[in-house]
Amino acid sequence: MRFWAIRIGFTAALAGWMVLIFFLSSLPDEQASRVGPYDAHAIAKLGSMRGLLAHLFLFGTLASLFQATLWSWTSFTNYSLRLTFTAIVLATLYGVSDEFHQSYVAGRNMSPSDMLVNALGAVAAVAALRLLMKSAIHSYIPSFKLTTSKA
Repeated sequence: MRFWAIRIGFTAALAGWMVLIFFLSSLPDEQASRVGPYDAHAIAKLGSMRGLLAHLFLFGTLASLFQATLWSWTSFTNYSLRLTFTAIVLATLYGVSDEFHQSYVAGRNMSPSDMLVNALGAVAAVAALRLLMKSAIHSYIPSFKLTTSKA
C-alpha cells in the first residue's frame, strides 16, 4: 500500500508540474515574468539571466520528477541508467513541445536556444539526482568484509 502512495504521489507531482509549465508558457511575456511570490526587484536585477535560470529550474525539476516517477514504478534494478536517459528524453521532448506551444502565444516565440537550455537543465538535474541517490545508497548500506570461516 505504501508503494502505491509513493507512486501516485510522484505521478501527481509530475502531472502538476507539467500543468504549471504549460500555464506559464501560455502567458504573454510581460505576465509570465510577474508570476509568483518573489521579490520583483531582486528578480529584475537578473536581467537577461532571468529567463535562462527559469528554464533551467523548470525543466530540471521536471526531469527530476520524471526520474522519481519512473523509479517509483520500477524495482530500482539494473535499469536505472536507462531510466535516467528516459527521464532526460521525456523532459527534453516536453521542452520542445512547450516552445512550440509558446509560438502561438502573443509576445512569445519558439527559441532553439531555450530548447537547448531546457535539455541542459534536464541533464544537470537528473545527473545530480542520480549522484545523490547513489551517495545515499552507498552511505546507507554498511560495507562488509568477506571473511573465511575456520571450521
